[in-house]
Amino acid sequence: MTGREQLNRRKRWLGGAVLAGVVLLVTGLAVVPALGGAAAAAAVVPGLLGLMAAALAGQWFALRCPWCRTNLGKFLMQAGFLRIDPRVRYCPYCGADFDDDPDAGRWDDPVE
Repeated sequence: MTGREQLNRRKRWLGGAVLAGVVLLVTGLAVVPALGGAAAAAAVVPGLLGLMAAALAGQWFALRCPWCRTNLGKFLMQAGFLRIDPRVRYCPYCGADFDDDPDAGRWDDPVE
């Protein structure tokens, strides 16, 4: 599995969690007029918390370079919802190609 596939898998999980939070939030807001505040809060609060938790997890620690383990969240969360932008080829910190396999052991440190 390439580094890009690993990052795409993590980003799909984060996108699914964000989408689930949005669905709960919108559902709770849609039922406010019909059910009242207490019943809607049961969907709005977990939806908002799930949305915020997934977004912050992606920004802070979920998306790391498979080689150097540097946080790439702020860099990779800017474009693309379920996958990283295909124009992003290399880690900006260590220079590793995301299309290489990090488990193959063929990667050489570009800085010697």
